[in-house]
Amino acid sequence: MCHPLANTAHRHGGFTLTEMLTVLALLGVLAAVAYPSYAAHLQRAHRTEAQAALMDAAFFMQRHYAAHHRYDTGDPSAPLVALPAPLNQAPRQGPAHYVISVTQASTSGYTLAATPVSGGPMAHDACGSLTLNQHQARGITGTTVSVAHCWR
Repeated sequence: MCHPLANTAHRHGGFTLTEMLTVLALLGVLAAVAYPSYAAHLQRAHRTEAQAALMDAAFFMQRHYAAHHRYDTGDPSAPLVALPAPLNQAPRQGPAHYVISVTQASTSGYTLAATPVSGGPMAHDACGSLTLNQHQARGITGTTVSVAHCWR
């Protein structure tokens, strides 16, 4: 007695070319949808790091004011206070995405800026540079995007 499937063509395991192309097309569509969302998420994360660095630099400026009773150096030829090494970039370790600096300083006030590093991942960010002053007033420069959008 013969086995009933002995005469039929035997199919080997595996995928056909059509099945592989269908899977590749679906992966391409998913990647095209997911990548822009991922890139936007990374930009928000880098911006959040810069905002935290600005807050840390603001605390440094408050400590400087408490010690010297002024936000500037008192030297008319070099009035701006230099931020210490861990506070002058965001993120603090690794390659910088933002440079943190004191852009204005006087006896009664200061302005800090987080400027994207040219050629870095945030160089073409729509928010441009983030700013913070002695009143914790948040701002942006070099763009027309709203402050609320960039500081969320």
